[in-house]
Parts: sequence; C-alpha cells; structure tokens
Amino acid sequence: MGVRYICAMEHPDHDTICKFRRENAALVSSVFTQTLHLAGEAGILRLGALELGMDGTKIKANTSSQPKRVEAVEREIELLEARTREYEQRVAELLEQAEAKDREEEKCRSPLPEELADGERRREKLKALRKSLAKQEARRAALAAAKAKFGEKKKARAEKAKKRKEEIEASEIGTPPRQPKAEVEDSDEINLADPDATKVKNYRGYQQGYNAQGLVSMDESRLLVGVRVSREENDRREMRENLAEVESHLGKGAVRVVVSDSGYDNTWEVAEIEKNGGPEMLCEQQGRKKKNGEPAPESYRLTERKRKTREKRDELYRRLREPESRELRKKRSTTIEPVFGYIKEALGFRQFSMRGIEKVGIEWRLVALAYNFNRLTRKPEWVEMLR
Repeated sequence: MGVRYICAMEHPDHDTICKFRRENAALVSSVFTQTLHLAGEAGILRLGALELGMDGTKIKANTSSQPKRVEAVEREIELLEARTREYEQRVAELLEQAEAKDREEEKCRSPLPEELADGERRREKLKALRKSLAKQEARRAALAAAKAKFGEKKKARAEKAKKRKEEIEASEIGTPPRQPKAEVEDSDEINLADPDATKVKNYRGYQQGYNAQGLVSMDESRLLVGVRVSREENDRREMRENLAEVESHLGKGAVRVVVSDSGYDNTWEVAEIEKNGGPEMLCEQQGRKKKNGEPAPESYRLTERKRKTREKRDELYRRLREPESRELRKKRSTTIEPVFGYIKEALGFRQFSMRGIEKVGIEWRLVALAYNFNRLTRKPEWVEMLR
C-alpha cells in the first residue's frame, strides 16, 4: 500500500509485472546477493561462520491440467494432422467450386448449393474453415513442441545422471544410481501447460509442481541465504547444488556448517563436499534404530565399497551425536520450517504464477527477497545498522 501511495495510487497491471520478472532475472539475483552482503557488513549476518538449516518444500505449478501420456499426445497429433488434411481439402473444393461458378457466369449446368451460391456466404464459410484450421494447427504445434521439449529435458537428465554415476564409481564410497532412460517412452507423462513441472508429493497428495529449496541462517537474522528450484521428487541429490548456490552469492568459506534432515541422506555427497573444502555437513540418517542408533544388521557379505560406505556413515553418525551437533539439529527444526510457514501462510505463496523452471526460479528468488526484506525491517536496530 505504501508503494501505491508514493505512485499516486497507480499500480502496474499483471502483464507489466510478468514482463518485469521475465526480463530482470540477473537484476533479481544481483539484488539478492547485495542484500546478503549488506546484512553481513552490518553485522546482522555472520559471514564466515554461518550455520545454515537446509530443507525443501513442494510448491504447485501454474497448471490445473493433469499430465498426458506420450501415446495419448501422439494419437492427438495424428488426429489433428488428419483433420488438417480434411480441412485443407475442403477449402480447396470450395475454391474450385467458386472458380467454376465465376467461369459459368449466367448459365450453370451444375448449380452450387445455396450456401455457396452467394459470394458473401462463400467468404464466410472459407473464413470459418480457415479459422478452425489455424486453431487445429496451433494445437498440433503446441503438442509437438511440448513433446520435443520433454524429450530434450529427459535426455539432459539422463546425461546428468550418467555423469553423477561416473563420479560415484570413481570414488571409494557410495552406491551408483540406476541410469534413467534417455528415450521418450509411450508410458511417460507430459504436462502440456508446463512441460518442466513434475509430480511431487505434499500433505495433500501428489500434484504437478516443483521442489523449492531453501537454506536459512540459524542465527537471529533467520535470512534466506540460498534458494533454487528443482524438478527432483525428493532431496537426496540436492546438497551439492544447494551449497553451490550459496557460494555463488557469498563466496567459498562463508558457511561453517549445514544441517539437514534425513531426506538429504547421501553419504557420497557429504563426503564429496567435505573433501573439496566445503563446510561441515550434519545430515540425519535413514535406517537407524531408534534405541541405540546402530544400523540394522546385514544378512549378506559386504563388498569393499559397501564396507567403506558404512564406515563413513558410522563416522558421520558419531558426529551427529556430539553435544554441539545435537543443539544444531534442534535449532534447524525451529528455523527453516517457520520460514516456509511464513512464506505459505503470511505471504500466501502456495503456487507459482509463471511456467518453466527458469522463470519459476526467478519467482522463487523474488519470494525470498520479499521474506528477507521483511526480516531486515522487523527490528528498529537492524534498520539503523543498515543505514
């Protein structure tokens, strides 16, 4: 309301807002970075000793349609192509009949139907046919484009998984993932409104959406220092990319420790981050007994890779049970969850308004900016420190 008052109660329409978001991705990212550095210089954010809580939340995509199977899309494309040929043939027949009518002039051995005898009615009929033809061609082109984009995304995802598998196989620990297929199959599902959207699960069940990642400083500031959007259904492969996002804004060495829940449980990723000089990673582990925290016994002989992976997991678990780690794990649940709650409840952000993962990423960063601005202006002493 304050902004509208300054602008003499004028406000831009939704097209202007959408265009601004679409064309200013670099500017939004720059403002996000500058805000964090400003908070660091003011002493609000402890750069170099940051303790971050990491989590992801599922947010609905801007689509109400359910995904369609590839085979259904192909059938519809074939049907539209057949209808297009019929419409083109019909238009050609109408034009041929009209030319014959013009040649015969006064005498017509085979008179045209009444609906075509009049020139004006012939033109209206042709306009209607061409309009239907254009609509069907646009639909066919949209279906073909969505299928092509889906194929490109699936191929890129397979290439990324292949590279990751090679990295894990080159190391001594970790379980190489299964290689996803790069070819489009008939059983695959495509969301025609937003081909980048994927099936994610939240408390309401499955829906078309995105996995929105967030990293929050666990000090008094509670600022979002890193945000990104993923198409992954779970968080197991998000740690490295999330940390890279934070380092792109704050530089390497700004973070001391990152705490995450068991959804991120990935021994190989934790080991890779720490081996490359990254921060300490405290990640809850799956498959531990509740009483003593020991892993379930194996009924088969361990391979060398599995033995080393288990040793690393045991080392990480012992670190989790240290007093300082316990305090950080407790703090994480009281920092990151309220942030997502504020974004969804107070800001009312439960669904993206843009489509495509690049545009959705811009929108998610804008939401993070709004949250950070709200945090930085909540305390008068912080406002004074920022001046």
